[in-house]
Amino acid sequence: MGSIICPNCGTENPGENQFCQSCGKALSAPKPAAADKTVIADRSKKAAVPPPPSVGAATSAPKPVRETQTPPPPPMPVGAAVPPPPPLAPRSGPQGDYQATSINKLGICTDGWSDVIEEAAPLAEKIKQEFLKEMNAAVIPGLHMAESNLVSGESEVRSYQLIYNGKGSSIAVRVAPFGKDLAISWNLFSQRSINWLTVGILGGSVFLITFLFHLVNGAFNTYFFVGFFNFITTFLSWLLVPGLGLLLFGKIMRDKWLAFYAKDIDEFAADDAAALSTVVDNALSLAVEKAHDK
Repeated sequence: MGSIICPNCGTENPGENQFCQSCGKALSAPKPAAADKTVIADRSKKAAVPPPPSVGAATSAPKPVRETQTPPPPPMPVGAAVPPPPPLAPRSGPQGDYQATSINKLGICTDGWSDVIEEAAPLAEKIKQEFLKEMNAAVIPGLHMAESNLVSGESEVRSYQLIYNGKGSSIAVRVAPFGKDLAISWNLFSQRSINWLTVGILGGSVFLITFLFHLVNGAFNTYFFVGFFNFITTFLSWLLVPGLGLLLFGKIMRDKWLAFYAKDIDEFAADDAAALSTVVDNALSLAVEKAHDK
């Protein structure tokens, strides 16, 4: 054991002395310096998981569950085709299933043909397809074809193939089962327009005569509303006579009540409509023959 230095007087004492041999103060052995220790955690050991709470023990409030949101669709690449929108639900119409166009909007029916083929109801769709093929093969310029639902008055809705030539005429073709038979028909419709020249001349003439009559007789010197009322009643009563006269004259001369009030399609458009009806008639006949052969 080494010597011990007295902390009081500095005298060197043997290591076994407990008190200084010079001054008598207690000696204490020097403590070795504590070595630096580095604590290395053992990563192989997992943290202890606390046991589940016992029944009846207070439990902590559950964590709120976050709502999951549907991620947005990925962006479409440049140039990709845009998908079509979903089809619209059928609208409720006067007949319960869908709305239909009035057949009266097609115009005045000027020509038509119909026939019934016995026991040919199963051939309806085949004849429709063959008819469309024949019409497309005709390659008529300006021709438009579309299937449409038409209604007349309170009758049921019927499906027609409408053919329009772009010149004021259209043909409605119907191929539909009629019991066990098959009904085939086409009707030519022509649009009419108001003859504003006749309406303007008739109305303007009567208006001028009525105005001069009231001006000469001093009818405008009364109260405004009284004078205006007398003018309107006189104008309408005088307009009724020549208006009915033109209706009767049109029926006698042209066999049409509205011959002077409505304009028909011109002569060239009428010829094109007649030619179109002939093409439709031939196409239906060929479609019936081909459907029977198949």
